[in-house]
Amino acid sequence: MKAKNINTLADTYWDANPHLRKFLVSLKADYLSGALVLCSAFFIQFIANVPGTVPAEPVFISSAAGALLAAAVGAAVGGLFYGYRLWVIRSIERQFALDEEQQ
Repeated sequence: MKAKNINTLADTYWDANPHLRKFLVSLKADYLSGALVLCSAFFIQFIANVPGTVPAEPVFISSAAGALLAAAVGAAVGGLFYGYRLWVIRSIERQFALDEEQQ
């Protein structure tokens, strides 16, 4: 859904419906960032299943060290995806502002 379509749907309220507009923008950002996360997860599974890319022997001294590293990497990657979601929301709002200036 493009920013112009979202704005058209939100304007069906008396004057404007800011709640619907915010919801639709958030929904589009969730879809875009969720698709990116899903594709990344499939890519990681593919790499893990290619023979020779993941070592057969344990890499870490203990399982606790591996769990801590996995949690840290997961938090960093999750933060990147969340930042992408916020960037998408800001870019759609910027498109709304440009459209309103042109009218």
